[in-house]
Parts: sequence; structure tokens; C-alpha cells
Amino acid sequence: MAGDKDVTGKTYTVNQAVAMVKQASGAVDGEGYKTVALAPYGNQVKALRNEGLEAHTLASFLNIKDKLIDDRTIIVLDESGGGSLPPLLSS
Repeated sequence: MAGDKDVTGKTYTVNQAVAMVKQASGAVDGEGYKTVALAPYGNQVKALRNEGLEAHTLASFLNIKDKLIDDRTIIVLDESGGGSLPPLLSS
């Protein structure tokens, strides 16, 4: 999803998508799907956390040795055009 934040409301849309996934999976008391939001910069991560999402910078997430992700984890990459992805993905 791309566009100006004032026009598209990407963070709002991410929150709505997370809520729909939780509702569709019947998430109750930690059951269902886990959603992790990633963004290139700390200020974007802060905004996602302020919206109630678990969020990390892409670089910090890629450097976590024991990522707590499984087949019931949905990873959302916010502001993917804002970072330099090829160097991060090669590490």
C-alpha cells in the first residue's frame, strides 16, 4: 500500500487489517494469529506502537537471533519504500 499518509491512512489501514485477522481467526486470550509490524525508522515504529501494534525496525528485527515467529505470525512491512531494503536483506 503506497501513498501520502494524509490520503491513504496506512497506519489506520494496518490496524484494521490486524483487527480483521484477529476476528477471523477467532483470537481469544492470545489464541489465533500474531501480528508483527516492521518499519524502516524508529519514528514509524513509535507511531505503530502508539496504535497498539507490536512493532520493530526492520534492521532490529532482522538482527534478532531467536525470532518468535511461526506459521501463525503475520508480518506487516509498513513504509517499505522508506528504507534501503537490499542491504538489510543481504545481512
